[in-house]
Amino acid sequence: MRQNWKSLSLGLIVILGGFFAISNLWLTSAGIGRTFENADEVPDGSVMVLLGAVEAFYRNGKVEPSEVYWNRIHAAATLAKTGRIKLIIASGAAEQSNKMAAHLKAEGVTCPIICDAFGVRTLDSVRRASTNYPHEEIVFVSQEWHCDRALWMADRAGIKACSYPADFGTGAEAYFGMVRDLLAKPKAVIDWLAGSQLSTSQPIGTGFITFTN
Repeated sequence: MRQNWKSLSLGLIVILGGFFAISNLWLTSAGIGRTFENADEVPDGSVMVLLGAVEAFYRNGKVEPSEVYWNRIHAAATLAKTGRIKLIIASGAAEQSNKMAAHLKAEGVTCPIICDAFGVRTLDSVRRASTNYPHEEIVFVSQEWHCDRALWMADRAGIKACSYPADFGTGAEAYFGMVRDLLAKPKAVIDWLAGSQLSTSQPIGTGFITFTN
């Protein structure tokens, strides 16, 4: 009996490990040929979806700025100021989208910015953008590990998309983000197979507000 349990446990570990590895390889492959580090490679007239992150976090009892967040802001601003972006969707939860929009303006971005305050998860951000801008070329801005996942979701949503990745950063926060995404990729596959619904009851085609501050 004990041997049977051992065999069953080993088999389960192999299955889960295989699913984990295949999911990560599958989603990472979505970025092949569509991840542009040179802004001039991004299709002219694209709609940018800036994916949200927390602006700051607590460490040793102090509030410290998030390098991951600010790298995204800098990358988004750099791309927008080339003139190749006709519209930016700042997609994040609660006040996150407004803060991203304000920081983009502070960086000198002049193109229109739309706040999507219901981009609670990457899944929400992608599906909501695909509903409002189904025929546009979408460019995702985030760290590359995150962009690959967004591109995979965009493929499931049937929209054209590419990515312009932000720097990873150098601190523990950046490594934590990469490890977190290793787990998020299998979760994305599970959500897709299960037909996961969005995180908010807000109608998918609404809630996009022009940033005017």
